[in-house]
Amino acid sequence: MLLPNLTSVRSIKRGALLIVSAASVFGCFQSNDQSELFSDYQSRVASVQDQPVLSVPAVGLVSLPAKRDMVRAIPVTTLGLVQTYQLRNCGLFGLVAEKNSSLGKVQDEFRFFDYQIKLIAGLEACLMSDSIDSDLKSELQTILDSKYQHLPYYFSNLVLSSDAMRSQLNSDGWLASDVSRMAIYVQPALAQLNQMSDYIIGIQAGTQISQERPESLIEYQEVLEKQRVIGNLLFSLKASSKWLNAITHQLREYDSKVVCGPGRDMTRFRYLVNVFNQIFIANVQPYLSLLNSEYRVIELDLRVIDSALLAGNHELVHYPTHDIYQQFTKATQSHVGYWKALFRRCGKTLKDVRND
Repeated sequence: MLLPNLTSVRSIKRGALLIVSAASVFGCFQSNDQSELFSDYQSRVASVQDQPVLSVPAVGLVSLPAKRDMVRAIPVTTLGLVQTYQLRNCGLFGLVAEKNSSLGKVQDEFRFFDYQIKLIAGLEACLMSDSIDSDLKSELQTILDSKYQHLPYYFSNLVLSSDAMRSQLNSDGWLASDVSRMAIYVQPALAQLNQMSDYIIGIQAGTQISQERPESLIEYQEVLEKQRVIGNLLFSLKASSKWLNAITHQLREYDSKVVCGPGRDMTRFRYLVNVFNQIFIANVQPYLSLLNSEYRVIELDLRVIDSALLAGNHELVHYPTHDIYQQFTKATQSHVGYWKALFRRCGKTLKDVRND
């Protein structure tokens, strides 16, 4: 009888981020497609400039490598039938029997990880029991040592290959602008995953074996699977950066078309001010603020992704959450910087143009 019934050993392939062309998947998320917002903004700018619309670089969805390439192989541990029945004496037989039942053999990654944590606790209890003979204790100690050794792999598989987390991390398009804030709902789940990660790191360092284990992660599975935030947020930050950079380029490329000063025809400037107020301030800026605030809610807890990559000893060691956000911040600052420079050049303050 297996103790536990682990997944079969699979070979590990190295991978990098899979970038899927956005053009091939636009049909899947047109209802939330915010590119129309930015496209309208750029078209209005180009119309005032009386110049062609400059091209916008293609934007791809950022996804984890294929699931089969992220699963870390873990050795199977076994225990004979006679020894397994002895586990009745220390309360572990029921857990093992449940795992080896027809339902137990098809556990998803969250329940499988939960089983490993419970198994470790059960093994420790059996090793402390006077009802278990020394020979069996020796076998149980070997199994326990293996469980602790491979606990980082169990965690890595949970975060990087479970359906719930892959649904959370992989994007299917833009973060919708017409829904309530969602990051606040997944933040507690991410925080709990980080707590488990820290606990495992402590075990590997030999500093936390005596400390209380974090609570089960199963209760957080549903919210991670249904409230898709991280992947769509990262795509939206990335796509918004591309659009903002393209529109900033449009504004700067034809900045000379906007004349200012005493005795000069400032009609084009006034039209651009209208675009700034009616499109950027009224429509674009609120969406950018939404993305920024959603990211800040979960920013610190996103470290769990890199922790899982490190725990699994993957070649891909960094998921580009912070990089994408930094690019977004830089693109936003550069875009706002153009408008500030234009207003200064034309002798206006932000208060002036907002009151026009």
